[in-house]
Amino acid sequence: MKQLRQVSEDFRTMRALITSVGTLVGGGLLYVAVLKLLGIVGKEPWMSIALFGSFIVAGVVSWRIAKRLVPPVKYPTLADLKQQGLIETVEFSAKRAFQVYGFDDEGPSDFVELTDGRVLHLWGQYLDDLAEITDDPGNNQSQLFPCARFRVTRRRDTGQVYAVEPLSPCFGLDAEFPPFTLQDLKAGWRPANGAILTESYDVLKGRVAGRGISIDDPATL
Repeated sequence: MKQLRQVSEDFRTMRALITSVGTLVGGGLLYVAVLKLLGIVGKEPWMSIALFGSFIVAGVVSWRIAKRLVPPVKYPTLADLKQQGLIETVEFSAKRAFQVYGFDDEGPSDFVELTDGRVLHLWGQYLDDLAEITDDPGNNQSQLFPCARFRVTRRRDTGQVYAVEPLSPCFGLDAEFPPFTLQDLKAGWRPANGAILTESYDVLKGRVAGRGISIDDPATL
């Protein structure tokens, strides 16, 4: 909250600075232009009218420009969320999983069937860190996820997952599917990262394979 208030105060200061500088610089330039354009140099009261009018116009324009500026959106970091007590670690047990490949560098989607029958949806680049690496001699590794036991670091209030820590050997993927298309995403095919779905694993797998029916809205716990 302190950081957000600081951003708001800094933005108000920037708006005031834009208005002030715009009024002074813009008013001066406008005044000179009016004098030359109308040929009223040395003629009173027209010079005084032009002076006050130029700065008033410049001030109004600068204020309107500054008012339209939108403060930058500051997304909280993991460290910020930890300080606010919004991060938790939760351990899960799983039976099987299928994956939808990621498009470009956004990370894959893993649908993981938990031992209680629900399905945990994981999506993000953090899954790439657990994938098999064979072309980097200094960092080669075997596939680490999915596995029977794992721990997730997630946001307490929304369920958004930030990291997965495997606690047992990888049991491999049950199936793999092409990336979600733009049409798939618009149709709601990809649930939220960290969502826990109550629909059965086999039904979800069949629907993702067929891409014909939209997945029901997930119940995030």
